[in-house]
Amino acid sequence: MLQSIRDLIGTRLDVGDREGEFRDAFFRLEDGMIRYIALDLGGWLTTDTVIVSTDLLSPPEGDSGRWSVSLDEAALETAPRWNETDRAEEIDLRLWPPVIVGPFGSTISPILLYEQLQAGKDDRDDDTLDGTSAAPLIRSLQRVGHWLGLPAFDASGEIGRLHDMDFDPQNGRILAFVLNGPGPLPSRGAALPYVMLRHIAEQGTHLVFGETAVPEEVASR
Repeated sequence: MLQSIRDLIGTRLDVGDREGEFRDAFFRLEDGMIRYIALDLGGWLTTDTVIVSTDLLSPPEGDSGRWSVSLDEAALETAPRWNETDRAEEIDLRLWPPVIVGPFGSTISPILLYEQLQAGKDDRDDDTLDGTSAAPLIRSLQRVGHWLGLPAFDASGEIGRLHDMDFDPQNGRILAFVLNGPGPLPSRGAALPYVMLRHIAEQGTHLVFGETAVPEEVASR
């Protein structure tokens, strides 16, 4: 039975002797394998998000109803930290015009600014390769939270928006993309097998599926 990622986001998990909130997940584009999840261990007014391997994630057992992460306190203290607040690196300045004229006549080079940001990012990564930063782990992966809500297209045009992803809890592989259902409220509609995904747009604006994709109604989990 497949598990909805959307249903997991925001839920509480048992993490060793304490609790954590499932914040997001990161997967490989080529095969849909979820490699890491983001857990918030902070309290009501604080955020302390760590990145942990999905190998440590286990589905609910017995009557607990909660997923769990097998990490002791020492491992949690040294787990890579993830900071969601730095958005500058997500803007690709290489796509901007070569020169931008400011309001007072000064000129700005987006290309030069991009190179400076990259140099600073590389320096920060070199300083945190001891495991305190999650950036080196997730840089080449796709973030689930960035995909949810994206419009989906095939050869006929737009076929809906991505509402959810269903994965196999035994191996962590995403097997289906669930599009939005009919009506104004978010709901589960038709599902497309992961193998029908052709690509995500370069700027992450939309998804493209093969023209042979045949939606199937998602069975109840």
